[in-house]
This record gives sequence, C-alpha cells and structure tokens, in this order.
Amino acid sequence: MLRGRPDVQNTLLLVEDELREAALALGAVEQYLGQTMELLESATLTRAELEDAAGDEDVLARVDALSDSLANLRRHVARIAVSLK
Repeated sequence: MLRGRPDVQNTLLLVEDELREAALALGAVEQYLGQTMELLESATLTRAELEDAAGDEDVLARVDALSDSLANLRRHVARIAVSLK
C-alpha cells in the first residue's frame, strides 16, 4: 500500500533504516544479556569476568542507539500516518 505512494517514499526509506539500526542495536543488547546470563551460571566464574561484564560501555552505547532509533522510527511512522489522512 505505502510503496506505491510517492509522497511517503523518502520517509519509508528512513523507516527502513531505523528498523535496521534498531534491530542491530537490539541484537547487541540481547547478546550482552545472554553472555551475562551464561557468565553468572558458569561454574568457573571469576571476579575479573564480572567486572568486565559490569564495565561494558558498548552495551550502554547500544542501548542509547536503540533509544535513538526507536524515537526516530516513531517520529517517521507518525509522519506517514499524518499523510494518510
């Protein structure tokens, strides 16, 4: 339906980009959560491993990226919704 509407083509491209970015960020966060769960269940858990997991700044950057992507996605979807009125 939307693909045939020239008035929303650019916004649809932005939505697709935001969906990809959100999926990548979410995947990285999910990986961190899984690794942390495995770490906590490990029989050979060390303090250094826990400190490394706790100090992982990359996961915070991914959460920020996810938040930004979702905010942009919502804004672009709202823009498309307005154009359908």
